[in-house]
This record gives sequence, structure tokens and C-alpha cells, in this order.
Amino acid sequence: MLLTALLVVQFNQVLGILKPSAFKKQITLESTIDVRYPQRFGDPKRFRQVLFNVASNAIKYSPEKGCVRLYLTNTRLNCNRIEVRVEDSGVGISSYLIPHLFEVHDTRHTAHGTRHKAHDQRHDQRHTRLSL
Repeated sequence: MLLTALLVVQFNQVLGILKPSAFKKQITLESTIDVRYPQRFGDPKRFRQVLFNVASNAIKYSPEKGCVRLYLTNTRLNCNRIEVRVEDSGVGISSYLIPHLFEVHDTRHTAHGTRHKAHDQRHDQRHTRLSL
């Protein structure tokens, strides 16, 4: 039960951090917590980081006076697993991009902004399109 309490605390901390951003855009920020008995869970710090990234993007890309809902629940099929779901009133991701979300792409640039294939430690950024 201690792990469940830690997840709930971190979930609520992220909500607290994001409330000013939501307030500034007049976005309704709602949450649902219904978690019982997780047996296994990954890194709690990573959980907080991923939740913050996904939820802050939801706020960032939702229109003013929109709504963002965050859910922390056990999965329907396996109550030993945790599910985090974020719903928002933003425009969403274009359907043609969805198959490519987790492809690694290269955004290395020179100081002048031109694409550069040579390895440069200062400007080396390789990541997926969906930054989790």
C-alpha cells in the first residue's frame, strides 16, 4: 500500500505544479484517482516526469477555456497494473503522424540552423517525436 500512496502523492504534486498554467489559460483541470494494490511499478521519479510531460503538453495544446482530465487507475484487465490517462480538448495529433510517434529522428543542427550529419556534442539531439 506504501507504493500506492507514493503514486497518489506524486500524481497530486504534478497537478499542483500544473494548476497555475491551467489557470492562466482558464483551463479546467480535473483528476480521478482510483488505485488499489499495484504489485509492480517502475521508477517513481520517471512516473512523475512522464506524467508532468504529458499533462503539461495537454495544457499547452488545449485552447483557452478548454478542459484537461487526468486519470490514475488500475488497468481494467489487470488490477496489478497502473494506467495513467490524459484527455484534453486540444486539436490532437494528425492521424498520418500517429504511426511515426515512436520513430527516432535526428535534429542535429549547426549554429546557423542548417541540418548537419557530423557528430557535434553541443547540438546532438536524437529523440522520438513523442517526448516521454
